[in-house]
Amino acid sequence: KPAAVANDEQDKVAGLNHSASAAILEQQEHLRRFQAWWAEGRGADAAAAHSMLLLVDRCLLTDIIATGAGYHNVLSPDKLDALQLQVDKSSSDPDVDSLRRALQTKGGAKSQARSVGSLLFKTAMAVFDQAETSSGAAEQSSVAAAVPAAALAEAQVTGADGSQVVLDETFAPPRRYVC
Repeated sequence: KPAAVANDEQDKVAGLNHSASAAILEQQEHLRRFQAWWAEGRGADAAAAHSMLLLVDRCLLTDIIATGAGYHNVLSPDKLDALQLQVDKSSSDPDVDSLRRALQTKGGAKSQARSVGSLLFKTAMAVFDQAETSSGAAEQSSVAAAVPAAALAEAQVTGADGSQVVLDETFAPPRRYVC
């Protein structure tokens, strides 16, 4: 009996690991669809209807979405200052107030950039989720077919020195890399 109990526990752990892996893969796919949707220009169009995202320069917002994390590399102190001026000129909308609070984050420019970038990214993703929900399943499948996921097959390219380099993944169309 103890061996059967141990096997049941192992099966439960394996099931939890599988469900966690499936959830992570789903989140990655959701993020890929979101970034592809934004790169196609549909995100910037949808952002024009949102009071907070409307304040942010389209190119800057596109860079924030493409970055996906290292917001401090995109949101330099001068860009944060320009955004602060835009927010100061705007009305007191609840969405704009949350951006105003993020711009007042203490801890330096890097901390402020992370706070603002995270807020803008999450807000843009919420706009995407709303658009994805309202557009229906047919639209979702056409977006997924139009922008293929990263090709995980090992691709080989020739480096500048003539050596063979194996790529982990390739993207079609190529994406801008921001570290």
